Amino acid sequence: MHLLTSIAEHHNALMIIIGTPRRGFMSMLERMSGESVSAHLIHRSHRPLLMIPPDAQFSGWAPGYPADS
Repeated sequence: MHLLTSIAEHHNALMIIIGTPRRGFMSMLERMSGESVSAHLIHRSHRPLLMIPPDAQFSGWAPGYPADS
C-alpha cells in the first residue's frame, strides 16, 4: 500500500487513479486483514484519489483515438 503513495510522491503525481474493489474473496480478505488499498489511500495520501468502478466504460478522447489531427 505504501508503494503507490511512494511512487506518486517520487513522480509528483497530480492524483492517484485506482479501480474500486470488487466484491468476493479478495474483498473479504481485505476486510479481515484490516484496511483496503483504497481506504489506506483515502486516509493517508495527500493527493486526490480517483476511484474507477469495475463496470465503468470509457467514451471520450484519448491520444491517438481517433487519430490526432
